[in-house]
Amino acid sequence: MQDNYSLVVIDMQPTAFPAAYDVIDGCSKAIKKTIKSNNPVIYIEYSYSNFKSEWPTTPRLTNITDNYNKTFYLKKNEQDGSKQITSLIKKNKLPNDKVLVCGVKTTACVLSTVKGLNNILKNSSLFILDGAVGGHCNDTWYKRYQDINNCFIIKI
Repeated sequence: MQDNYSLVVIDMQPTAFPAAYDVIDGCSKAIKKTIKSNNPVIYIEYSYSNFKSEWPTTPRLTNITDNYNKTFYLKKNEQDGSKQITSLIKKNKLPNDKVLVCGVKTTACVLSTVKGLNNILKNSSLFILDGAVGGHCNDTWYKRYQDINNCFIIKI
């Protein structure tokens, strides 16, 4: 039986968020596994404009999905991108029982988005991919996720 899930790649825009450089390899690994299992990849970018991204997601990731037909791009103008993600998931009938999350920053946009997804997708399991998330303020970043229902930290 195939494992159905959606992968969300948050703010992997090293021009704006240098911490992204530290987790490109982990995110790349997650994207390749997602493609191999035929699941969707959702990139969400922080942008001050809904018309273009001033800071694109690194091509080291987007090039992996160039010819993959289950690739989606979203923009947000705040830390929490959960509304955009859930709208896309529902509109395109993407898997939502299991959502994997990678990107930056674990103490800002990743955390806000995971909390938002938890509030909207109440029956979903959320998985933070350790090794593919970055921008920690310290080594205890994972404690911020302990009180989020159905949220798990797993190694990539």
